[in-house]
Amino acid sequence: SIFSRLGLTHGARVEVTRRGGVIPMVERVIVPGPGAIAFGPPSHCPACGRGTRINAEKEAEFLYCEDPSACVQARTATLEHFAKVLELDGFGPKIIELAHEAGFLREPEDYFALTAE
Repeated sequence: SIFSRLGLTHGARVEVTRRGGVIPMVERVIVPGPGAIAFGPPSHCPACGRGTRINAEKEAEFLYCEDPSACVQARTATLEHFAKVLELDGFGPKIIELAHEAGFLREPEDYFALTAE
């Protein structure tokens, strides 16, 4: 993983650059942390407690929940991303969370079944 490849440790000073104009990327360790206690990505999803997996894409690694269909955080993030891509005004994180809890939004196609009521 990128953690071991870069030698990341707790308290290390790192060089970070902006990739793609937005995403921060740790480029290298400048000064190792005191005691050089190594760490890695979480083994369990902080939202649902299920395991995690790392997907390597180009130069980056992304951490995902192993079972996103059962993880409320992953499902609402998918719904939020869909709303942003389609520029659906009024569907911020809180509204999406409430609509998901109420059973109105489970999958992206559920947006098209919503009515004013």
